[in-house]
Amino acid sequence: MEGFETRKLNIRGSDISGTAFLNFDNVKVPVANMIGKEGRGFKLVMYNFNHERFYVTAIVARMSRVCIEECVRYALVRQAFGKNLSEIQTIRMKIAAMVRQVESLQSWLENITYQLTTMTHEEANMKLGDVISLIKAHSSKVYEYCARESTQIFGGNALYVDGVGKKIEPAVGQVKGYQIPAGAEDVMDDFAARVAFKTAAKIAKL
Repeated sequence: MEGFETRKLNIRGSDISGTAFLNFDNVKVPVANMIGKEGRGFKLVMYNFNHERFYVTAIVARMSRVCIEECVRYALVRQAFGKNLSEIQTIRMKIAAMVRQVESLQSWLENITYQLTTMTHEEANMKLGDVISLIKAHSSKVYEYCARESTQIFGGNALYVDGVGKKIEPAVGQVKGYQIPAGAEDVMDDFAARVAFKTAAKIAKL
């Protein structure tokens, strides 16, 4: 299309990202190419956010679980002070804390999945926007925690691009790639809180 140009933007931790810079220079869009009604494009973008945030949450839940899996494998073979890391209480407590957070996230995710599959698209947009915003913010916090604790468990091996820590090494950097897209944590929390106050103002008897 004349006047329309794109340039791919490189996103940390996501080589397959379709994020791009779009340049519209006096572009004339044919009426046949219009989606929805003129002037209401922002609303269509907002409709997409629930599914995008859900998608990001599912990815982050899996990546957090990978951190746990790698730590368990490593702790069973890596020795320190004459015994396996799995025999050291501090290490076990770190892994237990990660599991607790990831399993809670997984349970919440499955609950929302059920609601998304049983509600109409319109009902889900109306009732689940704030909940999905909260789980999206929560998931990136969980991944950040798992990435940090995994790095501590692997120690120096978490710094090598290749080797036993190759799945842990990129984790800390990848966290940012999931904290920001589809909505930063503070934006997600504030949106959910605003929805809660708006709803309370309508139904609460104070």
